[in-house]
Amino acid sequence: MMIQEKIKLVIWDLDETLWEGVLSEDSVSFRPEKKQIITTLADRGIMNSICSKNDFNETKAYLQNKGIWNYFIFPRISWQPKGKMIREIINLCQFRPQNVLFIDDNHLNLEEAKFYNKELNIKKPSFIDEILSHPKLQGKDDPDHSRLNHYKILEDKHQSRSEYSDNLDFLKECDIQATIISSCNPHADRIHELIQRTNQLNYTKKRITKSRLQEIIHDGRYNCGCIRVEDKFGHYGIVGFYALRKNKLEHFVFSCRILNLGVVQAVYKWLDEPEVNVKPSVSEELTLFETPDWIEIKNKSHWENNSPQEAQNEGVDKANILLKGGCDLKQIVHYLTYNNIDVRTEFNYPSEQGGIIHNEHTEILKSIDNLSREEKAYLIDKLPFYDGKVFDTEMFSSNLDIVIYSVLMDYTQGVYVHKENKDLKVTYGDFEGPITSGNIGFKYNDRVEAKEFRNYFTQHFDFLGCLSENEFYENLRWLRGKLHPETYLIFLNGSEVEFEGNTPKNRFLHHKKMNTVLREFVNESHKTRLIDVNEFLSGQKDLRDSELHYTRPVYKKISEELTRQVNEVCDTEEQVTNNVYYFWRRLKNSMRNRLKKAKRKRSNRS
Repeated sequence: MMIQEKIKLVIWDLDETLWEGVLSEDSVSFRPEKKQIITTLADRGIMNSICSKNDFNETKAYLQNKGIWNYFIFPRISWQPKGKMIREIINLCQFRPQNVLFIDDNHLNLEEAKFYNKELNIKKPSFIDEILSHPKLQGKDDPDHSRLNHYKILEDKHQSRSEYSDNLDFLKECDIQATIISSCNPHADRIHELIQRTNQLNYTKKRITKSRLQEIIHDGRYNCGCIRVEDKFGHYGIVGFYALRKNKLEHFVFSCRILNLGVVQAVYKWLDEPEVNVKPSVSEELTLFETPDWIEIKNKSHWENNSPQEAQNEGVDKANILLKGGCDLKQIVHYLTYNNIDVRTEFNYPSEQGGIIHNEHTEILKSIDNLSREEKAYLIDKLPFYDGKVFDTEMFSSNLDIVIYSVLMDYTQGVYVHKENKDLKVTYGDFEGPITSGNIGFKYNDRVEAKEFRNYFTQHFDFLGCLSENEFYENLRWLRGKLHPETYLIFLNGSEVEFEGNTPKNRFLHHKKMNTVLREFVNESHKTRLIDVNEFLSGQKDLRDSELHYTRPVYKKISEELTRQVNEVCDTEEQVTNNVYYFWRRLKNSMRNRLKKAKRKRSNRS
C-alpha cells in the first residue's frame, strides 16, 4: 500500500514493533535507533502516538526509563480492540486518517484498524527502516517541538474535560481569550502557512503566494486580522486569519488546534457575520455554537490606535516583561501565569533558508552596539546562520520592567573571529564541533553549498572555542550596564546533571564552572536575580535528550518559581511606589502644617 498524503501522525504498536519481545512476558530489547526515529519525527513536526495491548503503568514506566514517554501524544495502552482505540487517537488529535500511519506486526490488527479508519495508512515493522527517508514523512523543521507542545496542551485539556459531564461547562471554565491583531505583517509567515496547509477550518480554501498575502495585508481596501488564542492551559499562538472586503470574507482560516472551542464562531460573530462563500468540506459549521459567550475577544488594534494616555485611562497598567533565549524559555512561557503582565518573547527561530537562528548569545548582543551597519550587513550576507533579524532585540528598551534571559547559548556555542577584522565575532553550533574542522551542523539550501561555505569560512574566520569564564563575566557586566538601571534581570542557568547520551561527555562540568561565575555575578549585581534550574533536577530522568532540554514537569516547576519571582518583583515595585507616594504626602502635609503655624504666629504678632 502506497502512502499518498503527507503523514502528520505515526501510531506505534509496541511489542515486536517498537521493540523486540513482549513486555508483559519477558524482558524486551529496545534499540537506540528506534529512539532516534521517534525524536527525529518530533524534530520534523510529525507526532507520535501508541496503540498497544499492554499494561499502561508498566509501559509508561519502561518508556520513561528510555527517555521517550513525553514524545507520545494521546497514547492508548489497554487490552481493548485496536481499531476503535486508533479512531479515538485520530479524533483527539484532530487529524484525517489519510494523514496518519499505523505500524503493527500483526496483520489482523492492521486490517481491524483499516476497517474502523477507512483511509488509514498501515505498514508492518519492516517499513521502519525507511521511515525517515520516505518522502511523505519529511514534515517541517520543528527543533523546539512547538507542535508537540501544542498537542501536549490538548492532552491536558482533554484530561480536564473528562471531569465535566457537559462540554459547555468545561469550555466556560477554560478562560479562552482570542486576541484580534490588526498588525498582520509581523505574522505573515505564519498566516501564509495557515492559508497553504490548513484544510479542515479553511472556509474559502483560497491558496495564495506570500507576495499576494503581503499585497492584501497592505491594501487599505481590506480589513485584515490575525487571531491569537490562549486559555488557562497555555498559549496556542497565531491560529487564525481573516481578510474582509466589502463585507465579504475572502479569507477565513483557522488551525485545527482550536477545533470545537467556539473560537471560529466567536470571531465570525465579532465580525458581524459577513458574507462568506464556504468551500466544502469544513470540520465546523459557522453556526455550530449559537452564542459562544465563553470566548473573550480582545481587539489589539483598539490599544494600538489609542494614545498612551487614553490606554492608561482605560485601566491598562501592566508590567512589561521580555523573555529572551532558546527552547527552554519556549517551554516555560506556556505555564507563566501572572494577571498583571504583558509578556513579549524573543526565541530562536527558523530562517527563510530552513535553519534555526539563535540570537541570544551575549557576543551577538554586544555586536548590536559594536558593529557598524556595513559590518552587520556583511555578516548577514555571508553567513547562512545569520539573517536580517539576528541583530534585532527589544532587550534594551527603557520601558521593560523585567528581562528573563537564558544563558545556555553562552554555555554551548562556539565563538569565531574574523581574521582581518577582529571586531567581527560570530557564534554558531557547539564549541566542541567547530565548522572550521568540517563539523557543519546546520542544513544548507539553495543559498550556499556546504563545501563552498566551509572553504570560505575557514579562510576568513578563526575558531576561538567557547567563552572563557572571564569573558563570560565581563559580558554579564556589559549586559547589566546596557540594560535600563530600573529593569530587573532574571537569569536562567544550565543543568549540572550528567546526561549519558549523544552530547559531548562531561558537558555538565562545563555548566558547573559557568554557573559558578553566574551566581557570583548575580550576588553582587543590582536588580539581578537567578532561577537555578538545578533546584528542580534530581537526575537524568529529568533531562529529555541532552543537558539543554528538560521534561515537562521540570519546566512547569521552573515556571512556577519564575511566576513567584515575577510576582515578588512586581509587588516590590508597587510597594516602593506606594512608599514614595506616602512619603511625599506626609512631607506635603508637614509643610502645610508648618505654613499654618507660621501664619498663626504672624497673625498673633499683628
